Amino acid sequence: MDNLAHALVGAALMRAVADRHVPRAALIGIVAANTPDLTELSIGLPGPPADYLVLHRGITHSLIGAAVEIVGLTLLIGAGWRVARWILSRHGRAVAVPAWGWLAAGIGAAVLSHLYMDWQGSYGWRPFLPWSGTWYYLDWVAIVDPFFWLVPLVALAWGAERHWTPLAAALVVGGTITVFSSWSAPTIWSPRGSSLCMEWCASSL
Repeated sequence: MDNLAHALVGAALMRAVADRHVPRAALIGIVAANTPDLTELSIGLPGPPADYLVLHRGITHSLIGAAVEIVGLTLLIGAGWRVARWILSRHGRAVAVPAWGWLAAGIGAAVLSHLYMDWQGSYGWRPFLPWSGTWYYLDWVAIVDPFFWLVPLVALAWGAERHWTPLAAALVVGGTITVFSSWSAPTIWSPRGSSLCMEWCASSL
């Protein structure tokens, strides 16, 4: 799925799971839902852009990779919040710090939503890396599906409160990653790239 859809679904899920217990839940959900792709971009993919189809959705999109990302992001955000509370408390300012459990639950839901949404497409994912490189896919939806924009968008915009800041953040984060990914791997978005993708998917059957 595209990163805008990941961002919107992640924001909605994080709010649904932990909005009452975690401040800025939607914003954290946006980051968490895009963590598999952000991690992949940060470590880089070896080889020319043509290899992107094979190397994309590697260890960062596996179950073991997701577990590491959930733990790492929870520790990073939770520790950062506690450091901020300690610093601000010295100046007489109180800061609400979320419980570790609610933070981990919300981040876990958002990160796992990325894997589930990728699984629904024809591209698929490899959940059991590094032990097995077998691809699994449901072939239910296209890589870009407006349905996954509209439903979480409505949930965020017409909930108990208007949440335009998370929506703006979702647009920025998801749009930026999508543009960067398409620029880094132009073969995916070109007609030749579509042909390559179809050939690659057919060969994996």
